[in-house]
Amino acid sequence: LTSIEVKAVYESTYNPNATYYESESLTVNGDFEAFDVGTRFSDAQLEGAWGSVAGYDNPARICEVDGSKAAVIGKHDADDTKTFSSMFLMTPEGLEIGDILRIKYDFKLTVADEKDSYAEINSSLVGGANVPYYLIDLRSNDTLTGGAEKAPFIVKYETLENGWARATLDFEVSNDIIQWNSLRWLFTAHEIGDLLAIDNVNIHYLSTTPFTNPVTSITIAEGDQVLEAGQTKQLTYTVNP
Repeated sequence: LTSIEVKAVYESTYNPNATYYESESLTVNGDFEAFDVGTRFSDAQLEGAWGSVAGYDNPARICEVDGSKAAVIGKHDADDTKTFSSMFLMTPEGLEIGDILRIKYDFKLTVADEKDSYAEINSSLVGGANVPYYLIDLRSNDTLTGGAEKAPFIVKYETLENGWARATLDFEVSNDIIQWNSLRWLFTAHEIGDLLAIDNVNIHYLSTTPFTNPVTSITIAEGDQVLEAGQTKQLTYTVNP
């Protein structure tokens, strides 16, 4: 006997036949429009906790793709000498076991060879020792995730325009892995010009009841007013949020 792994029994509450509502996205700058074209990701995280493991991989770059800014990994030019290319998004704070989440992003793959000939084209939640959890493999059209922790719910793919597609995965947090690590995209390009573009990254809470946003303030546009007895005045207001 060389090792024993003990895992707590977790009873899922996710019902694939139920109607789920999305919260507002937990992702900051998921459309990358806040960054300048040419920005290179690094270990120092950009606003929204975006980065690349630049010491080991070719870093992501912000590029103009089909009229929109996107984060692109792969081999852009001769400066990208590493075998792997990567980018990551740190997982939002406050996630707890039992939360039901939806990961949704658009991607465009430009490769010279068949997709299944590439060692890695995927995204996953990454835990300790660089272990992939809930892995979405973009080399094939398999409907289930791979990785150390497999989600029993299908990955949905939607064909968009100009070679773009959208991947959507619903899953339930069954361990603390995603509470302290990252959602990472990894790509092994064969040659210069092999690129994976990512855009419109969103992470949502899911619930069987609609989400509501409590009012935090009401602002009166006219400010303080003084009225004599019998006078009236129409006020305008803004509710936040």
